[in-house]
Amino acid sequence: MKAGLTVFLATFLIMSNTWAQDKLDFYSDVASVLENKILPRLLVGLPSRERAVVERLDVIFVPNPALVTTVLTEKSSQKVYLYAGFMDGLFQYVDCNLMFPRPGGERVCNAYFDYYFTLVSNGRVVPDDFAYFVLADDEKVENWYANKQLNQARNTMFLSALVNVLAHETGHHVVGFNTRNASVSDIRELEAKVDEWAYSALHNMGENPIIGAALALGYVAQMDRFREAHDVPGIAVHPSPRSRVQDALDKGCRPPFSKEKARACDLIERLVANYE
Repeated sequence: MKAGLTVFLATFLIMSNTWAQDKLDFYSDVASVLENKILPRLLVGLPSRERAVVERLDVIFVPNPALVTTVLTEKSSQKVYLYAGFMDGLFQYVDCNLMFPRPGGERVCNAYFDYYFTLVSNGRVVPDDFAYFVLADDEKVENWYANKQLNQARNTMFLSALVNVLAHETGHHVVGFNTRNASVSDIRELEAKVDEWAYSALHNMGENPIIGAALALGYVAQMDRFREAHDVPGIAVHPSPRSRVQDALDKGCRPPFSKEKARACDLIERLVANYE
């Protein structure tokens, strides 16, 4: 993100993200940032026809913590629906990647998401946070969430992933929507084109979408892994998370490398390896 907006958002999110505050208020505030700060920036540089389409979109926050897999948009209503449950799961996934960045850490994250998705599937819609699941005592948890440097990293990564999700859903209104009789192959081809539009739009607004794509698709991969392991029905029309992340890696991880971009590309390379 550009420096001015990065500072604003990091400060805004750190202030909002106190664990004494209702989570739903925090996620609602983040949804407002996406609509009021990110969408207007996404408009800059778009061709006039695309800009007219995007200007009509509304982001609707849905405070339902049980729907952890859902972000959707409708052609007819021109609304993008962002569910609190999806945001919460993604937030926990960011914590996983911050706490266990080395190879092998994914096993702990896998164990947590088995626990997390099982609780949600059974109607326990507010499961423990990842830090509470992993750390041994309340003092360690408090230190984890009080660390300003970690908070800034967490909030930046979390928002970057959500910006990618928002850009993808926005892209459907520009590129097109699935038709009722479309084959799975046609649907996956369309989704890939929407991904490509989203990455291009983010680059044009000055964003590097790679780390956001890695995190958003990494969380999708966690959901797919849980569904497969527990025979939970899911929608299998999107391209596989591995192929989408590999595509992002191929397009985005090219020289020159800033220090930030090098870290992002390292993360996405590890995610690709974990999907295999």
